[in-house]
Amino acid sequence: MKYWQALILLTALTLPLPNASAETAAPAAEPHIPNFLEDRAQPYGTKCMAKLDFGMQNFMTGWTNILSVPGDKHVKQKGIMPIVSGIGEGLILGCADTVVGFLNAVTFPVPAKFPLPKGGVNVAKPTGK
Repeated sequence: MKYWQALILLTALTLPLPNASAETAAPAAEPHIPNFLEDRAQPYGTKCMAKLDFGMQNFMTGWTNILSVPGDKHVKQKGIMPIVSGIGEGLILGCADTVVGFLNAVTFPVPAKFPLPKGGVNVAKPTGK
């Protein structure tokens, strides 16, 4: 029982909190993909926590590519072939995002990012501007 409580707590702590000002903020031109090596102005602790956050988001939500990629392809192109190719691409991206997200989460004390195909899962966060 304590195992499940810990798992639920860990999952709840890694999900982003909704922000009321996110509705009024202008949408970003591109999704923010953190680059932990080039941002030398950030302190070590901030880089490590950003890597842990990025890794946990991809580990927890990477599998959703298996369902979302075929759906996105079907919306853009009608027919059966986009769905079939989307299933294959979704399996590859979903597995890659989940595994590499786990590696990023486990190795968070070393602020060097493992690359992800297409930048990983984009969990929208408010920019705070």
